[in-house]
Parts: sequence; C-alpha cells; structure tokens
Amino acid sequence: MGISLGLWQGSFRTINRLWLRWFTQDGELILSLEEQVLQKATLAKQEGRQEGERSLVLRLLNRRVGSLPQPLQDQIEQLPLEALEELGEALLDFAEMDDLVQWLQEYRH
Repeated sequence: MGISLGLWQGSFRTINRLWLRWFTQDGELILSLEEQVLQKATLAKQEGRQEGERSLVLRLLNRRVGSLPQPLQDQIEQLPLEALEELGEALLDFAEMDDLVQWLQEYRH
C-alpha cells in the first residue's frame, strides 16, 4: 500500500488549521482511528433513523390502505430517507392502495 504525507486543511479535535496527514496513493485522506469511529457511529445513527422511518411508514400504510403486497413493500424498503419522509406526509391523504402506487410511480419519474 503506497501512502504519502500531505497537507490537509480542516478541523481535527476541534482545532481548524493546516495539518500534516497521511494520504493513500490515490490522494484519499487516511482517517485517524478517532475519525473512523465517529464516521461509523454517524453512519449507524443514519441507518437507524432510516430503518425507524421505514418501519413507521409501513405500519401507517398498512393501517391506511390495507396490507401491502410484497412488491410494494420492497419498493418502499428501497427508498432513501428523504423519500420516506415525503411518503410519510403524503400517505395522510391516501384513500386507497392506488394512491400509494401512483405516488411511487411519480417518485420514480
């Protein structure tokens, strides 16, 4: 693995300045252990939030329009967090399953 030293402008341990840091041969910053842990914790938090939102939207849809066929559930499970939040608001106006199908079609286009 080829690594090199280089200058990096940014904040490290709450100090913002120019730092001497390690980079891969492709020029990517090699994160410190502390940065790696923080990055993984942030990602886990985002994934947890998305899973919670997905679960809530699916439960609300089941109550609003009835039991969802597996293909529709699969489509909803693939939505990013922002789309899940939009769907969570839109479903309040749904009267039937076709409203959900139409929303998903419009989202894809």
